Amino acid sequence: TATGAVLVNVCAKKIVAAKGSVAYNVVDHSEEGITLGENEVRVGVFTLDKDRPYFEMRSNVAEIDGGKVFKDRVCGNAMSFSEVYDLNHGVDVTACGAA
Repeated sequence: TATGAVLVNVCAKKIVAAKGSVAYNVVDHSEEGITLGENEVRVGVFTLDKDRPYFEMRSNVAEIDGGKVFKDRVCGNAMSFSEVYDLNHGVDVTACGAA
């Protein structure tokens, strides 16, 4: 179920998305699938890094202003939004998808 949620390019066996949640470019192969809490944001990031070709970033649209915390690591993310931007700046998106 995904009433009141936005899901774009999300692949999973099961998706439960609470009101106000947003997910895009997320790929999940687990049997449990994806569960998004209210106002949760989850984004799949594809890279050309062989050691880390895919990871996810999390946020919360109601609690976090990405512009104000652009350089901070939030929601247990291993990287800040700024670090992800720098990692993928200028990367060929088609090449990431093929990897």
